[in-house]
Amino acid sequence: MKNKKANEFDDIEEYKKPPKLLIFLGKFLKWLVFVCIILMLAAFSFRMCEQRTPSELKRLIWTDRTIQAYESAGDSFSAFDCKVQSYYTEDGYFFADSVIAIPSANQWQITISYNNSTLRYLESEYAGEETAENIPSDTDEDKYGIYGAEPFIYILYDSAGNVYDSYSYLSDSSALHSFRRLIFDDVPTDSVNGLSLAIFRARDITPEEIQAIGNGDGELAPWREIVIYNELSSLETHKISNKETYTGVPANGLTKVENAVGTNRVNIREEESEAVTGTAEE
Repeated sequence: MKNKKANEFDDIEEYKKPPKLLIFLGKFLKWLVFVCIILMLAAFSFRMCEQRTPSELKRLIWTDRTIQAYESAGDSFSAFDCKVQSYYTEDGYFFADSVIAIPSANQWQITISYNNSTLRYLESEYAGEETAENIPSDTDEDKYGIYGAEPFIYILYDSAGNVYDSYSYLSDSSALHSFRRLIFDDVPTDSVNGLSLAIFRARDITPEEIQAIGNGDGELAPWREIVIYNELSSLETHKISNKETYTGVPANGLTKVENAVGTNRVNIREEESEAVTGTAEE
């Protein structure tokens, strides 16, 4: 009898077990979810690391101008980190980083980065504007000449309407992003109420012609723009790291751009000019 009861209980337990197919599907789904989570975390980590500005383009860059300022100032040489109010353009295509102002050299150093998909967007814009007259075909692979050349031109302009369109830059890139360390000379740090970085499509610029640049008022408006310095920004002392230690030798690999847009003034709205004048008088 005991054996018969035991067999009956065994049958009941065997009956309660789910089919082997359901057990397999359950384990498969569990591992599938686990693998998906791992892949998502890996992709997120890759994106975060991939868009990080290279350390070489975040530090203070020594140029002829900063070397001269350092040798003149000695221990009193100083640089300041500028805390930008908004580091991104409105559409998120461009990101400003590691903005350093060097008063004794009248120099600003700014790192700008953009996702390489921005070039595909730029290409589609050119395609939408294409005519036989204004956009020649360079090559079949790079029809608009934006992949084999520098696709953008950068200028600084201040609240007084002055344009600074000569600069040097260092380049770097990753699988998905491009980086430029822009260095502008002869830009004051003590007499400017506002400073903006204007970004132009390179093919829009004709340096041999005088351009009028403004916020929608000029003949040529920036393609994108980031406010670098205004009343909401702050300047904090930049601590020169060991990797930035003065060497007396200018950085290698600097590319120079002279008079990129060939103009000296920004076409500022009248009410904006009055506001700037009022602020200066106060």
